[in-house]
Amino acid sequence: MPIATLRGLVLSQSDILSTASSIIQTYPSITSAYLYGPYAKGTAHPDSDINIALFISDLDWDKCTDKREEICGVLTDLESALNRVIHLSMDQEVLGPDSSSLRQASRFVVRNNVVVVRRDQR
Repeated sequence: MPIATLRGLVLSQSDILSTASSIIQTYPSITSAYLYGPYAKGTAHPDSDINIALFISDLDWDKCTDKREEICGVLTDLESALNRVIHLSMDQEVLGPDSSSLRQASRFVVRNNVVVVRRDQR
């Protein structure tokens, strides 16, 4: 049974990771993505939303409307494939590689997270 038909059931973490990873891999500017919240903790119920933190390279909202469109594309693709409300966490300051806010966000996400995608940054 396709994931999109499973509304009202608790999705398996492995189905979420597999589906999200295959979608997120098609967006090269996303350097890493983490599942957190109830699906990462194993406490999800049928009405749980899916929480994903995205870390994006070269994010400059003022100069690049393509990034906004890309994020909307990720959100639309994930919600359609998983048939769930998806909450994407991201912030221009949080996502900068040298940002002090990154450490604060990491504490929030990293406590109970599962890696969806992590690309090597060279």
